[in-house]
Parts: sequence; C-alpha cells; structure tokens
Amino acid sequence: MSNERPGDLQRKCWLQKTLVLVVVAVCVVHLVWVGRTFVRLAVNKVWEDRRLDAVSRSADVAYGYDYMRYIQFLRSEIPEGASVVLTLTSGLPQYDQRSFLQYFLIPRNVAYCPQGTMQDCLAEFAAADVYFLYGPQFGVSDLASYGLRDVPFEGGLGVLAPMNRSG
Repeated sequence: MSNERPGDLQRKCWLQKTLVLVVVAVCVVHLVWVGRTFVRLAVNKVWEDRRLDAVSRSADVAYGYDYMRYIQFLRSEIPEGASVVLTLTSGLPQYDQRSFLQYFLIPRNVAYCPQGTMQDCLAEFAAADVYFLYGPQFGVSDLASYGLRDVPFEGGLGVLAPMNRSG
C-alpha cells in the first residue's frame, strides 16, 4: 500500500483535472484565434484577389498590394520578349533580386548590370528590347543619350524604356 492519505489523493486528482481543463481552455482559445485569423486573411487576400491573374495574386500574397501593383506596372510596360536589367538601386530584395523578379516577369529575361558604373551598364545594354528597372537610389540624368525614356512608377521606382518601344 501507498503511504498517501485520502486527502492527498483527492488533491492530486483535483490538480490533474485542473491541469487538463487549463490545457483544453488554452487549446480552444488558440483554435479560435487561428480560425479568426484565417477568416480575416481569407477575406482580405483570397476573396479580394480571386479575379486577379495568378502572378498578381502571388505578388500580393508574397509582398503585399504595393508590390503587386508594381509587378502589374512592369508587366504592362515591358513586352514579353524583352530583357530586363536590374540596376540594384531600390535597396529591397524583392525589387533587386533576379530570382524574385524572374518569377514575376516570366517570360522576360532578367539580368543584373555588370560591375562598373551605371553609365557603363546603360551604354553596354541599351538596345531596342532592353528595359532597366531602377529604384530611389538611381541617379543618371542624361537618359536621352542612351536612347532611353523614363517611365516612373511611384516611390522612386520606375523603368528606363527604349525610346521606340518594341512589342
């Protein structure tokens, strides 16, 4: 036999029941929170984005509404057969990383400016089907000498497009 008194056994049983009740209550609160969060996200993202194309939905879910609008802007300004050169002047990976933009801009080919100055990059790559993405840190003033025109977006972002747009 055990050395426990009847009162000790009742206390132990009561503690176990209380602990189980607390764990169940925490689980219920957590499930309610997850459910409300899921419903809010579903209404704010999934339901509102249901009429968008897959690329726009992906951009919105991945980086938000402003990024989605930027991707839509790029896709409307840059023809599908064109090449896109990143100037690495935005300061944010989703705007400066080749892999991110290649995903959102397929079938366009995305590349980086080679090492050197921005003027060297523009002079080397400026062609009828090459577009340059720039950010707020971009600073080239004489774009006409490279045969480019500025198509600004917002927040200092934009595209340098050929004067005679192909596509």
